[in-house]
Amino acid sequence: MDINLPDINGFEALRLLRTDPLTANIPVIALSSDAYPKQIQKGLAAGFSVYLTKPFVLGELMDAIDACLDRA
Repeated sequence: MDINLPDINGFEALRLLRTDPLTANIPVIALSSDAYPKQIQKGLAAGFSVYLTKPFVLGELMDAIDACLDRA
């Protein structure tokens, strides 16, 4: 999920997903151009399973997806 969505930011979208029992346990990967360590820590603390920065390497995204599926 992109952190900077047009109508809602990724943190708010994640919060909404976590409040619904049907989506509460779905792993969510953050994608953002904000690569500052503080922002990455904020994303992980908020509950994103992985925080990838743009531009991301496709292999890293695929590895993150595989890791999320293994934990799910």
